[in-house]
Amino acid sequence: MTPLIDAHTHLSLSAPEFYPEPMHKIDSMLRLQREHGIGRSVIYSPMVISHALKGGRDPLAAARQYNEHISRTQEQHPEEVVGVGIVYPFAEDESAREAERAVRELGLNGVMANPYLQGDWLDQDPRAEPLFQALEQLGAPLIVHPEEQMEKVVAEAVGRRLLYDEGLVMWRTLATTWALYGFAAGPLLDRFPGLQVVFAHGAGMFWGKATRIDMAFRELISRGDKIARSQWEGEESDTLPLDRLRKHHVYMDTAWMDAGAMRSAIQFLGADRMLYGSDGSPHPNSIDYFQHQIEHMALGEADLHAIQHGNAARLFGLNG
Repeated sequence: MTPLIDAHTHLSLSAPEFYPEPMHKIDSMLRLQREHGIGRSVIYSPMVISHALKGGRDPLAAARQYNEHISRTQEQHPEEVVGVGIVYPFAEDESAREAERAVRELGLNGVMANPYLQGDWLDQDPRAEPLFQALEQLGAPLIVHPEEQMEKVVAEAVGRRLLYDEGLVMWRTLATTWALYGFAAGPLLDRFPGLQVVFAHGAGMFWGKATRIDMAFRELISRGDKIARSQWEGEESDTLPLDRLRKHHVYMDTAWMDAGAMRSAIQFLGADRMLYGSDGSPHPNSIDYFQHQIEHMALGEADLHAIQHGNAARLFGLNG
């Protein structure tokens, strides 16, 4: 059996005491991965930038420090670690230069950016566009992964308490869902047609809304529905959102996706755009559950191999 490539794992420079060891100790993380038949792990850290901003520190300096750390980690474990840098996306040319440094000088295999940071949105803020252009020219993928502030902002706005892990379970991926909608419905992918984008966690709740999105644009917006047109803002386009995703280089990782969401993503986007992801370093007990979801979907052998290995090998330029 071909070893799995896990496109969604995390390694921090440091972590609170209650975090599992695989979150901040590479030997523990790799041991966990090996136990589950995972041969290579795409590794990055989604909270570095938001923690720097919250602490009043320079987010680009925090990114540089982490990128050097993950580059060293990749050098120490070249057969198992696929290092991905991180970047603060709203520093215009400085963001682009750090992405270039991460890929060209540090040998990393792409960069990760948060979809939302302190009121700024990756899909709506033009300050992120130099980063998109740089990654398009580098041929390196952008991974879009949320941080933890979004659910707190929304809960505070509506006066809701995040009881019973509600933020983690229900709302952690909300920013990614919204950002993917922006990429699908808006002009960014058309303006950067070579950009490769991976949305973590299957883009959250997006695929539960896929039929609604397709119907709204196909049957309402494009045919002048009065209520839909009254709420329209932004540029006009004749391209349907799900057609735009299929036309461009858009991928999802399967972390936290159940079989229903995955079937919807495969139906609308294709099995060749899905990457196996466990999110297992912060949540070791989740790995078997989500592997079971994939393995019991009755996928054809070619599609299963593509999701578990081939698509990530192609996207990240891995051998075998």
